[in-house]
Amino acid sequence: MMKRSCTICRSMLWIPALVFLTWSLPMPFARSAEPLLPEDLKGVAIHDTFVPAGSFSKAGVVHALQGRLVVVHRASGQAFFAGTGDPIYANDELFTLANSRCRIRFLSDDVVNMAPDTRFSVETFLDRPERGEKTSLFRMLKGKAVFYALRLFRYKQTRFKVQTPTAVVGVRGTQFGVHVFGLEGKRTQGSGVRIADSVNGVGAYLAQAGSGNGPRTGTIVACGDGYLDLTDPITGQRITKVNPNEDFNTATGQKTFDPRNRTLTQMTSETEVQEKEDETPAEGKTETGAGGEDVQDETQVTGEDNTATGEPVDFTDITTNVTTQQTGDETETQGSQPNDYPREHWGYFNGILTRTVPAGGYYYTQNLSNLDIPGTVQGFHDGSPIGTMDVTGGGAQGPAQITALTHDGNTVDMGLPAAVQSWQYGHDSYMVWGGWRQPIAMIDTGTGIEHYFDYRGYYFVGDHTTDAQMSALHGSLGVVNYSGEAWGKHRLQPAGTDMSGSFTAQVNFNTPSITDFDMTVSGGGHSASISNATGNFNGNSSQFVLDDASGSWHVDGISASLKDARGTLYGDQAQKMGVLWIIREGIGTTNTAWGMCVGNR
Repeated sequence: MMKRSCTICRSMLWIPALVFLTWSLPMPFARSAEPLLPEDLKGVAIHDTFVPAGSFSKAGVVHALQGRLVVVHRASGQAFFAGTGDPIYANDELFTLANSRCRIRFLSDDVVNMAPDTRFSVETFLDRPERGEKTSLFRMLKGKAVFYALRLFRYKQTRFKVQTPTAVVGVRGTQFGVHVFGLEGKRTQGSGVRIADSVNGVGAYLAQAGSGNGPRTGTIVACGDGYLDLTDPITGQRITKVNPNEDFNTATGQKTFDPRNRTLTQMTSETEVQEKEDETPAEGKTETGAGGEDVQDETQVTGEDNTATGEPVDFTDITTNVTTQQTGDETETQGSQPNDYPREHWGYFNGILTRTVPAGGYYYTQNLSNLDIPGTVQGFHDGSPIGTMDVTGGGAQGPAQITALTHDGNTVDMGLPAAVQSWQYGHDSYMVWGGWRQPIAMIDTGTGIEHYFDYRGYYFVGDHTTDAQMSALHGSLGVVNYSGEAWGKHRLQPAGTDMSGSFTAQVNFNTPSITDFDMTVSGGGHSASISNATGNFNGNSSQFVLDDASGSWHVDGISASLKDARGTLYGDQAQKMGVLWIIREGIGTTNTAWGMCVGNR
């Protein structure tokens, strides 16, 4: 009996070993994951990693990922589950799986956010900064994506297109969304991607949905700013032009104008990557770009930006040289100028002075100023004046140098004028707008304390509506609506929290006055808002100030006691509006937010 029991015991010793061996044996990942894969990828051998073999032309990087992303290297026939930081090459095809989203940042600084169940490919990608040229052709067969087609100073010529089964989208703007959907009762897929294991040396091929039986999908495009040219992918004939705040459906042929641009807003929400709280580098650290390189170019978006939170704000760069006014189903150009940048640089900027004892103050332009010459900026702390700052644009669109700074009665010694890091969010023929900061230590001569503008500040400058132009508009325009984007920063955390959102405003040109102003921004668990505020213009000037006693002003849901918002109209017909704002809970608190709004009439 004892011998039998020992035999049983020895036999049982094999059980954990067998279990361990079973768990340790390599198994094709595709088999275990196959039930989660779309029909296009059924039976595909998908590996956990990709080892390049041969020459590949890098196009970008997986900048952020939520869930699972399959990348198919069509040139080699390999497929793998990608992770954050993995490279994307020309001729790659990307599949976001169910409940998954991803953000791809290209070497040209263009960005695409992809929603779940999206099929997207990089057909052509050429980035030639030495020639000032970049060319991108992408293809979508299904799903949703939002694009941020950045136009930087170093590029003189850009070509950016997105092809779907029913439309080719030629981009003459920046932020826009594309939704490719299946038509009810019709096939929406071809035979898909067929991949044999690369060990067998068999490549991949893509069977695109054919066009012989008519379109099997529809495409909705939604335009932020600029405009989109839609052409037929088969005939090359022009379908329509999609203007700001418009969307177009190829299945119905219907174009819709919505001043709130809810179609694009919805696409943006569905494609944003939900990540952990932004871990922005501490002040004074060397910042890196998407590929890990030190950022040197002022026009490059630095690591201080908002990319790690999934917000699109820093990539919006409006390149249109016209502003449009709705006239039924089409639009007509109003007040366009021959160059696609403003000729003058009148505007505003703001910023937070930090690393002071006690906490520093909020510096902002109180009145319209010309950044081409030094202008005095007033500083406030807890509502009281604390100093001034002189800033010059140095011939650039945004601030370039801090030439003088006083704080609490002392001179803040910079040795030489302090160079400012600045970058664009956008531009058109009327305005340029973006962010700036100055993270180099400036020493208070009275106390020896170091001061910085290492939090993000904001600026907008351009060809403001002159007094004569405003006078001509009085009584002729009546009540006009404005809408656009809003950006902000919350002071909590070492480098602050980025926020983005939108705003709307009504201007009564008969009075003239601001009759209704609403703004909401949020991000990183923080928020700021202004509701139902009113304001007045300064005589015949295009400058206005919101009445801080009107409406509701909140930061993180708490009613604010220190608040300010002011701005100017831009363009010969007041086509644009820019607003700077600050909202603070009260004296002695860091519950403070500041930012700007830029929008169209």
